[in-house]
Amino acid sequence: MQSRTSMASMSSMQSSASGPRYNPDGTLRVARYNADGTLRDEGDEGARSRRPGSDAYFVPKYNPDGTLIKHDDPDEEEQRPLLEPPPGSEAKKPPTPAKKFTASLEHIVLLVAPTALRAWVVFLASSLLTTFCSHYLSALVIFGLLLGCVVAVRGMVNSCTHGAPARGLAFVVFLIAGLSGYLAGMYNYTVYMRDFFRFHERRKYANVLPDELAAAHADASSLTFADIARPDTRLLGAYGSGINAYCVAPIISGVSGELFNMTNGVQFWAVGRGCCRGGRFDCWSANNPQAHSGLVIPNSTGFFSELVGHDMHYYMEAIDMACAKYGVNAADPPMIVYWVTDPELARHLFVSKAWLFWFKAGILSLTVWVPLGAMVALVKSEVWSAKAQH
Repeated sequence: MQSRTSMASMSSMQSSASGPRYNPDGTLRVARYNADGTLRDEGDEGARSRRPGSDAYFVPKYNPDGTLIKHDDPDEEEQRPLLEPPPGSEAKKPPTPAKKFTASLEHIVLLVAPTALRAWVVFLASSLLTTFCSHYLSALVIFGLLLGCVVAVRGMVNSCTHGAPARGLAFVVFLIAGLSGYLAGMYNYTVYMRDFFRFHERRKYANVLPDELAAAHADASSLTFADIARPDTRLLGAYGSGINAYCVAPIISGVSGELFNMTNGVQFWAVGRGCCRGGRFDCWSANNPQAHSGLVIPNSTGFFSELVGHDMHYYMEAIDMACAKYGVNAADPPMIVYWVTDPELARHLFVSKAWLFWFKAGILSLTVWVPLGAMVALVKSEVWSAKAQH
């Protein structure tokens, strides 16, 4: 009896303390909590008895944002382990190296792409318009180029005046893109498209004999020779070797020994590049018996003609070498042609080559615009860092 009284008094003393609480039988009392996190009233019988089949404490239920969900009936609260943290309170894991690299790469692309992409578009547009519009709309091309230069210079000056060096540098990049696109377009036009456009501006001669004077056909864009005419592939000449060789062969009437009886020299020569390996002349349609036409290669002059190459000069060198080798003379000047089956179809090959050159130039130009775009992004980042420090 005295032992039971002392145990009850011990229980009451421990109940009033802040430490663990015990039931009258000496077992540890399970603490239960309301939905708002407060300790449930000890007078509540439900607080002193465990729910059958459950060893978990009553803990509050939280929203995804970490706020408390309140319910009227605490018995309907979800039971979780006491040490389980509420949703949204877990510590964030540090990013992996792959995620760091991906985030850095995305940041760099977002900084570099705007300037590089705009410069690339300016280059493509400038080179495309110059290539295909310089023949009939040369004044419009020059006007557009000058207008673009004025806009770029004005934007550069205004940007520097208002303290925006990155924007000013971007306008410099756009100016470089426009000018370089014009130069690339002029090269493309001079090499491929100029002769394409001139095809219908010059005369077309038919039933031409090889012994006729070349000077009498100086305004020709194409020649259709007599059926007996053909290139003499046995008497070819070449300047250089391999794929860079400039190959030539005299056009004769197919009569043996006629080449040496031409008092005025050989007037017409079939030519090609990199097509005379192994002593064979395989340029264009030289070995096609159905071919009897020649697409004339004019001797172009002008500023850009001097810059784009010296094909005509090298063909003349090959003709001189062939004349010296076989002991014949050539007209002064001779007429140089591509020996083809259909001149109209052959001239469209120049359009395909012009498009191919434009495409290659656009791809290669990315190696210029991407570094320049990175330079603009670097200047912009430095400006942002300076503003953040202030």
